[in-house]
Amino acid sequence: MAGDFADKAMRLAPKVDFVKAVKQNLNELFGESAATVIINHLGAEVLQDPKTFEEGLNALFGKGAEIIMKIILKNLETSSEI
Repeated sequence: MAGDFADKAMRLAPKVDFVKAVKQNLNELFGESAATVIINHLGAEVLQDPKTFEEGLNALFGKGAEIIMKIILKNLETSSEI
């Protein structure tokens, strides 16, 4: 999945607010408190760039990041179809 996430997210981002989508998905997956901790750990500026976000998520979660990124991409794709 390395690189795929960032490429797909950048393609979909013009149609959907990437930052909002990431925050919403992290809230749904981990709850608001844990999502806030994750975002603070990664740095809020990481949310501005899908590539940097991908790298940070991989560093934090290792293989588990792939699942998180798949969920975010699925939701971005669904949102962009609306």
